[in-house]
Amino acid sequence: MSVLIPCANCAAELAPGAKQCVACGSPAIVLAGPEPKGGVCAVHPERLHNATCARCGSFACAVCLMRSREELVCLKCAPAPRPATIPLENRELGLTSRFVGTWWAFIVAPGENAERVGDGPLLGPLFFSWCCWLVPFESLMALMLVAAPNESVALFLVLGLALTSVAFVTWSLLMPLGEWVALRAAGVQAPLRTLIRVASCSSALWSVPVCGVFPLGLLALLFRLVAVRRGLELSWPEALVAVSATPIALACLVIMTRADLWLWL
Repeated sequence: MSVLIPCANCAAELAPGAKQCVACGSPAIVLAGPEPKGGVCAVHPERLHNATCARCGSFACAVCLMRSREELVCLKCAPAPRPATIPLENRELGLTSRFVGTWWAFIVAPGENAERVGDGPLLGPLFFSWCCWLVPFESLMALMLVAAPNESVALFLVLGLALTSVAFVTWSLLMPLGEWVALRAAGVQAPLRTLIRVASCSSALWSVPVCGVFPLGLLALLFRLVAVRRGLELSWPEALVAVSATPIALACLVIMTRADLWLWL
């Protein structure tokens, strides 16, 4: 969300803090005068309104206007600012507390905490995502490796562990990219970095045994749906398109591959 200053004369969009329109030279804020010719701001009656709030319809000057996604809204209708950052990026906490706190926060309230993600570095959330999946899975594989009856089985488990780790790291990057492409195709301008951060932090549920074994389970997808919707301020249909795009595309690819293999045989 950012302050938007539309010119009261020609409606050209001005940069935040601009005092006059570059296009027509008119001041960004026009005083109403004793007999205003147009509507005046509901908060500042001494100023002419620059635009009308898309939600409540009240007049607002440039100072009182905000952009919420693709709408111009007044300060009263604008969403509340994002709360403090997620525990993962709270440098006052220890490393263990940051990871455990983020894990618990997204298990208990994925949507509410997704609103706190915002833009920022990618390495921390991605590493958190990898840990949520790889640590439980690799622990299980390590126990199986210890109990392996012979070297052949142990070598097979090590190879499977390595391939699975690479596959998950690749998947954790491809799925947000697929969601971003789906949103772009639907005409929704979503920031890719924020989408990757929200998707990575919502991977907390994958560490739960039931969902960790099946990372594309309905419960894990539901958590991801809620997190993506709240974190990027999407509607339910837009979030559903984003979250379901990559799994559906992958399922179609698998079906087509098996069909081609069956015809070849």
